[in-house]
Amino acid sequence: MNLDQVKELLSTISSIDRKPFPDNAAGVWYEILRELHYDDAKQAVHEHYTSLGARDGRGDARPILPVDIRSRATAIAEVRDRARNRNQLPAPYIRRGSTDRPPEVEATVETARKKIDEALARYREKIAA
Repeated sequence: MNLDQVKELLSTISSIDRKPFPDNAAGVWYEILRELHYDDAKQAVHEHYTSLGARDGRGDARPILPVDIRSRATAIAEVRDRARNRNQLPAPYIRRGSTDRPPEVEATVETARKKIDEALARYREKIAA
């Protein structure tokens, strides 16, 4: 995240809590949250205020802390990475150098392998986006 995104996040939090942050708060929070992705941090704030675990004894939502955002955003990123890894296709088994086939058949097979590799690369780019 960059500093402007942290300021936007603090603005969102401030509007929910109805308590303004001091002028230097964005710089301090930025030092703690800068490695996170902005979308993950936004989702972490949303989850904090919609979850029952973020309630105090009276049932009110407790103010969010940087550690709350950091832990939730890290968990969100881990879930996304596990899902991405689960959806990847396994590497194909490639048998090369067969002496049983005529050279023209071997050339045709090699051309087919290249097309498959290109198709897999396009598929991986598509799911990574």
